[in-house]
Amino acid sequence: MRGRSLRLLVKYADAELRLTDEEPGSDAADATVAEGSALQRRLWASAVRAVREEPTASAPRLYEESLNTMIDEQTVRVTGLSNRVPTEVLLLELVGSAIAMFLVGLHVGLLGRGLTPLLLAAGLVAFLLFATFDLDRPTRGFIEIPDTPLTDLRASMNEPPVAGVSQ
Repeated sequence: MRGRSLRLLVKYADAELRLTDEEPGSDAADATVAEGSALQRRLWASAVRAVREEPTASAPRLYEESLNTMIDEQTVRVTGLSNRVPTEVLLLELVGSAIAMFLVGLHVGLLGRGLTPLLLAAGLVAFLLFATFDLDRPTRGFIEIPDTPLTDLRASMNEPPVAGVSQ
């Protein structure tokens, strides 16, 4: 049972890593989430069998608890990747920024001040808008959610199992 579970866990980690590079809400992402959910069901069925076979043993219960945590974390991860700022809010930011820059430009124009403060304000507003839009798209752009913990976990799965334990 352990060998089968380890193979399924490797497949599950591979699927979750693929999800990092897919656009949330796309057909590919939906298929990857469905694949991960199917693997979770198979792992869960295996854990239930192990608990039924040895109801007083600690290892199957700990395995079942860790699977439950893994399933919860996938839900959090998928929700986090899919969580987007509503388009209306982004539009409000753009319109508000345009109005603010118009008023700053009008103020500088009426007072005859230099262009430096206006250019600095425009640059700051543009940078803030860029950061907001880029953060809202976690799988593409300059700012991406790192998958280092998952990549490290997957790399550790390539190591041989603990001595004396067969797959």
